[in-house]
Amino acid sequence: MKKLKRVMHDKNRKKLPERVETKVGENEWASDDGNEDDLVSLEGSDDNENEKHPVFKEPDSMKNVNLVVGMKFQNAAQFRVALRDWCIRNGVDIEFLKNEAARVTAKCKVEGCEWRIHASPIQGGPTFQIKIMKDKHICTRTYENRLANASYLAKRIENAIRDNPTIPIQQLKNRIRSKCNVDVSRFKVMRAKKEALQRIRGDDAKQYELLWDYCETVRNCNPGSKLILKKLENSDPPVFDRMYLHALKKGFMDGCRPIIGLDGCFLKTVYGGQLLVAVGRD
Repeated sequence: MKKLKRVMHDKNRKKLPERVETKVGENEWASDDGNEDDLVSLEGSDDNENEKHPVFKEPDSMKNVNLVVGMKFQNAAQFRVALRDWCIRNGVDIEFLKNEAARVTAKCKVEGCEWRIHASPIQGGPTFQIKIMKDKHICTRTYENRLANASYLAKRIENAIRDNPTIPIQQLKNRIRSKCNVDVSRFKVMRAKKEALQRIRGDDAKQYELLWDYCETVRNCNPGSKLILKKLENSDPPVFDRMYLHALKKGFMDGCRPIIGLDGCFLKTVYGGQLLVAVGRD
């Protein structure tokens, strides 16, 4: 009888799963072998994953944002932008070991420094997550970072140029040093300012392409309107020459005195030319 009870007790006992630990060595990285299915270095499970791992929300400034293991990003592009900004603000110059759609691995450029970071998608989806990060540095802060290219700087100084388009280059250079903690050359600042102005004002060529849509919109919204858009002869693709609006002529003839003033100016754009303006008094 005692033997039968002991057998039933053994059958009803729940068998606990064996705990499997996955360790990543000093020189072993997920991107080296291409297999990340067994990578379980993150804490927590799927049930409390949203509570354990922070989600990156792109702020106006990365000054108070730290990259940590488990942080999630919408896609690989957002992770690269955050990594670039974090490295520039913290004075870390990096090089990419793997920079692919399925994984991004980077390390510090200083020889002997152990700083590394690795991120990859979660279960094959678009969401990127930092899987491994060694955040210990033995190198000093650098103020010359090749990650701070003209496109990056243009986004950082866009608001300053919007407020003051004629801001001097040296003043912009000092602003970049104080805001981004990075030293750049005057030529790079000039390229960044040019790109920022283009972002603010728009592309001149694309604005000329909108003239056809403008004429069609005027005809549809104002029946009877007459517009003539002329291009240069033998131009392929078509190049804008001049445009005639009948409504302006009718307004001058019906409502203005027979005294018309004429003024003009030179266009300081990539296309150049002159702009003539006729002014009348009602």
